[in-house]
Amino acid sequence: MPKHKQTAVARNRVKRRLRECARLTLLPALRARAPLDVVLRATPAAYGAAGVALADEMRRIADRLAASVRPREEAGTP
Repeated sequence: MPKHKQTAVARNRVKRRLRECARLTLLPALRARAPLDVVLRATPAAYGAAGVALADEMRRIADRLAASVRPREEAGTP
């Protein structure tokens, strides 16, 4: 988590909120897709954003990733 001149409490709060949004939104959307690594990075705006705004952004990211990643059966095995 980048510090962006925030306290440890604020950074941990954003981290927990992003983790929960990813668990509820991003992971279910990508479960049927090929395995991939996703890195989430908080911007300074994330510290003041409402939970609904973070969830909406996560849904948009999930939709974009789901559209660009092949389904699991087409991806093959490494």
